[in-house]
Amino acid sequence: MVTPTADTGRPGDGGGPRQERRLPRPVRFAVGAGAGVLGEVILGYHYQTLQTISMACDVGLPTLLILVLIGTILFGSDDRKERAFRLLRWIADKPEPPGPSDEHHSS
Repeated sequence: MVTPTADTGRPGDGGGPRQERRLPRPVRFAVGAGAGVLGEVILGYHYQTLQTISMACDVGLPTLLILVLIGTILFGSDDRKERAFRLLRWIADKPEPPGPSDEHHSS
C-alpha cells in the first residue's frame, strides 16, 4: 500500500518545502489600492448613496482610529499606552523592542 506524502519540491533542491512566489509588498499594496479605487468609482457611477456611505467609512473610520489612539496615548494608563504602541508597531510591521530587565521590575 502506498501512502501519500507531502510535496517537497524537486528531488535535487534539498528536499525542503517549495517557496511560494509572492509579489513584493509595494506591488501588492498598489494592486489592492487600485482595486479599491476602481471599486469606488464603479460604485459611485451606479449608486450615489452607496458611494457616499463608502466614502464616509473610508475617511471616518481611520480618523476615528487615529483619535482613539492619540487619546489613549495621552490620557490612558501605562498598560493601555503600551498596548496602543504595540498596535502601532503591529500596523507598521515592526518587531517588538527588547523587554525591560528584571531589575527594573523589582523596584
